Amino acid sequence: MKKRSNALMPPQLRGLAKLIVKGDDKVSHWLEEITDKLVSIVLIALLLFGALLLTLLLTVELRHESIHIMDQAGTVWTQMADSFPEVTHWFNHQLPGSVSSAVDAITSHAYLQGRQFISSWLRDAISSNNNSSQIENQLLDTWDRLFNIWKNQSSVRQQGKKEVL
Repeated sequence: MKKRSNALMPPQLRGLAKLIVKGDDKVSHWLEEITDKLVSIVLIALLLFGALLLTLLLTVELRHESIHIMDQAGTVWTQMADSFPEVTHWFNHQLPGSVSSAVDAITSHAYLQGRQFISSWLRDAISSNNNSSQIENQLLDTWDRLFNIWKNQSSVRQQGKKEVL
């Protein structure tokens, strides 16, 4: 048979076939070793992706439900105000001091923070010269006027609501 083996397949091709078989054995062995790792990596990636997707969906649903609850609470409050004006009147007279003082403090703080931000932003944006201080004063004056207009409009609205109730 050895004499005829050269006729069936030349020695060069036989060597190439042995090399291919050895390479195939090594690749098969390597795939068997790495398969567990690859499957673990894919499963972990899928779990992370699923957790991220679930978190995103829950966040969107929570936002949707919160908006719905606020809408329903507003509807209930409006119906209660229409049905029981004395409760609304009592509620508005019991809380206005604490609520209005808290809102006034918050708006005053936001106004001062806004002035400071505008001033620092303008100083950073424009180089120091005589013109920049004039521009800063004009911008802060505009900010003061806008705040006063807003505050006057909101106080007029509040007075109109109190007169209705």
